[in-house]
Amino acid sequence: MDVPVPVLVVVGLAFVTLVAIVIAPSRRVRSERRLPSEVETRVLMGERPGDIEAATEPHEEPAASEPMPPAS
Repeated sequence: MDVPVPVLVVVGLAFVTLVAIVIAPSRRVRSERRLPSEVETRVLMGERPGDIEAATEPHEEPAASEPMPPAS
Protein backbone atom coordinates (compact mmCIF):
# COMPACT_ATOMS: atom_id res chain seq x y z
CA MET A 1 0.00 0.00 0.00
CA ASP A 2 1.79 3.12 -1.21
CA VAL A 3 0.51 6.28 0.40
CA PRO A 4 2.11 9.55 -0.71
CA VAL A 5 4.20 11.30 1.94
CA PRO A 6 2.17 14.56 1.87
CA VAL A 7 -0.97 12.58 2.68
CA LEU A 8 0.75 10.95 5.65
CA VAL A 9 1.94 14.37 6.86
CA VAL A 10 -1.56 15.85 6.64
CA VAL A 11 -3.10 12.87 8.42
CA GLY A 12 -0.44 13.01 11.13
CA LEU A 13 -0.94 16.74 11.70
CA ALA A 14 -4.72 16.27 11.83
CA PHE A 15 -4.33 13.52 14.42
CA VAL A 16 -1.95 15.57 16.58
CA THR A 17 -4.27 18.59 16.37
CA LEU A 18 -7.28 16.50 17.37
CA VAL A 19 -5.44 15.04 20.34
CA ALA A 20 -4.31 18.52 21.44
CA ILE A 21 -7.86 19.88 21.18
CA VAL A 22 -9.29 17.04 23.26
CA ILE A 23 -6.60 16.58 25.91
CA ALA A 24 -5.10 20.04 26.46
CA PRO A 25 -8.12 21.81 28.01
CA SER A 26 -9.20 18.85 30.14
CA ARG A 27 -6.91 19.65 33.10
CA ARG A 28 -8.00 23.26 33.18
CA VAL A 29 -11.67 22.30 32.97
CA ARG A 30 -11.36 19.71 35.74
CA SER A 31 -9.68 22.25 38.03
CA GLU A 32 -12.57 24.72 37.73
CA ARG A 33 -15.21 24.85 40.42
CA ARG A 34 -18.49 23.16 39.48
CA LEU A 35 -21.54 25.26 38.77
CA PRO A 36 -24.43 24.93 41.21
CA SER A 37 -26.92 22.44 39.80
CA GLU A 38 -29.64 25.09 39.45
CA VAL A 39 -27.38 27.32 37.35
CA GLU A 40 -26.14 24.38 35.27
CA THR A 41 -29.72 23.35 34.55
CA ARG A 42 -30.72 26.87 33.54
CA VAL A 43 -27.73 27.17 31.19
CA LEU A 44 -28.57 23.82 29.59
CA MET A 45 -32.18 25.00 29.18
CA GLY A 46 -30.90 27.90 27.07
CA GLU A 47 -30.92 30.88 29.42
CA ARG A 48 -28.19 33.46 28.97
CA PRO A 49 -25.48 33.39 31.68
CA GLY A 50 -25.91 37.13 32.37
CA ASP A 51 -29.59 36.65 33.16
CA ILE A 52 -28.83 33.73 35.45
CA GLU A 53 -26.12 35.63 37.30
CA ALA A 54 -28.47 38.56 37.92
CA ALA A 55 -31.23 36.26 39.21
CA THR A 56 -29.16 34.11 41.55
CA GLU A 57 -27.79 35.07 44.90
CA PRO A 58 -24.04 35.54 45.11
CA HIS A 59 -22.31 32.58 46.71
CA GLU A 60 -19.29 32.57 48.94
CA GLU A 61 -15.97 31.55 47.49
CA PRO A 62 -14.20 28.86 49.53
CA ALA A 63 -11.31 30.14 51.57
CA ALA A 64 -7.85 29.40 50.23
CA SER A 65 -7.13 27.03 53.11
CA GLU A 66 -10.26 24.92 52.53
CA PRO A 67 -9.75 21.98 50.17
CA MET A 68 -11.95 21.89 47.07
CA PRO A 69 -14.49 19.06 47.07
CA PRO A 70 -13.71 16.34 44.53
CA ALA A 71 -15.51 16.67 41.22
CA SER A 72 -17.84 13.84 40.43
